[in-house]
Amino acid sequence: MCKDKKLDLAIMMIDIVDFSKYKDCDQYKIIESLSKIFREKKPEIVKDLFRYIIPTGDGFIVANKKEKLNDIICFFFSFLTELNELKPKIIEILGKGLSFHVAFHVGKGIEFTDVRGNPNLVGSGLNDTKRIIDCAKKDQILISKKVREEIKEKYTQQYKFDPYIIKVKHRRLMKVYNVYSKEIGNKKWPKCCILKLFCTKKRR
Repeated sequence: MCKDKKLDLAIMMIDIVDFSKYKDCDQYKIIESLSKIFREKKPEIVKDLFRYIIPTGDGFIVANKKEKLNDIICFFFSFLTELNELKPKIIEILGKGLSFHVAFHVGKGIEFTDVRGNPNLVGSGLNDTKRIIDCAKKDQILISKKVREEIKEKYTQQYKFDPYIIKVKHRRLMKVYNVYSKEIGNKKWPKCCILKLFCTKKRR
């Protein structure tokens, strides 16, 4: 019965770096500002993409059917670029910049109804996304091998994809890609990294 309820999900997790260290009023300003950016985007697009939105304390998880993966990536890359452009204003409001950890993954999840009657998720896909984001450094965007396989060569003109092997909980090894450009991301090696992979051109 449980197996029949499993969904193939596109999952995005975002954490605000050192969010708990901000004062209460600053936390309010951050969340209110981010919410405003979302509200100002087309509501029908946000509603379509945000089938599931789960608060995590320092950030949130967004999930939808796997078919929505490219739309979710496109939306959040645009969102992060917009935040980068707003850095001077953010520094003016908070007295310092705002940094994020971001992870994208494709995995399994099971929908359930929470105590408020809202749809929520559990499953290995969410657990793996959490393990990936725990390896991200400041402003780093990490995507799983499964996400890279799904998007294929899309976005390669705008962004670099550096492959790494990371060691996560239970000593599992996972292949991830660090995504960055001049505007967003962080090209440093991720935390938990045990190996950087180098792409070689095939000989003819």
